[in-house]
Amino acid sequence: MRLKMCLLAVFGVVISASTFAKNETRLHRKCYLQIEDNSHIVHQFVTSESNTKKFSASLNGRTIFMADGKTEQKIVTSYECIDVDSKFKNERANEIEKITAF
Repeated sequence: MRLKMCLLAVFGVVISASTFAKNETRLHRKCYLQIEDNSHIVHQFVTSESNTKKFSASLNGRTIFMADGKTEQKIVTSYECIDVDSKFKNERANEIEKITAF
């Protein structure tokens, strides 16, 4: 009887936790950035729907890994962040994106 009550309590906690959990949509973004060595790159990020308005500004000062997976660079300026299926307004960003392997 005690085992059944414990299992029922655990089941109730699991159900209530999943009911109240936030279901945030994950969005894939690409951003045109200037990094600390004064070069410009296009980098992809995954973010939640709740912070997309402030996402671009929040990148300044963050550290990212470069394509080799070992080198870290600090973001100096985030110029533009858009959906991965969209085109940048800045032509230089579009040119950099064409030569960037994702």
